[in-house]
Amino acid sequence: MRKKYKRSLKTLREDCILPSTLRSISDVEYDKRLLATVEVLRLLPENWYKKLLMKIDSFSWFLPHALNMGGVEMFSSNTPPRIICNLKTKPSSKVLYLSPMLEAEKIGVSICTIAHEIAHIVLNHDVYTKGDQYSKQEEEAWKLAKKWVTKTDHRVYKEFDRKRR
Repeated sequence: MRKKYKRSLKTLREDCILPSTLRSISDVEYDKRLLATVEVLRLLPENWYKKLLMKIDSFSWFLPHALNMGGVEMFSSNTPPRIICNLKTKPSSKVLYLSPMLEAEKIGVSICTIAHEIAHIVLNHDVYTKGDQYSKQEEEAWKLAKKWVTKTDHRVYKEFDRKRR
């Protein structure tokens, strides 16, 4: 069965939603994380895509190249400093990080992982949580991500998750 894309790659480019590491369409052929990112963004239901667009300045993509052993990256700050325990924090930004290790997994694992992380963004989840709050946010993100991916991709992810536990 052919997937029904909600938008074109051209639209994704025009909306400036793609990771900056995607310099050309040929990059997608060599990087599963980029391929999976494009796939998820093209399949997102319109209402969730619009929510993500509204949050584009609240996070940065980080997809380090699998062969890059290190480096320094600049991320825009979008939150003001706060006072915690009488100390002024530095401004910070949410970073959607996709590990190079995803390159070694099946594409369905990458698609589900990306959908899950995007769900955290659109649901406006806190980054630092513990215990019950962490579990609740994870459950909410997986529940939403499951709606966005194919049953086949979800099955691939569940098998991966079962094996790693």
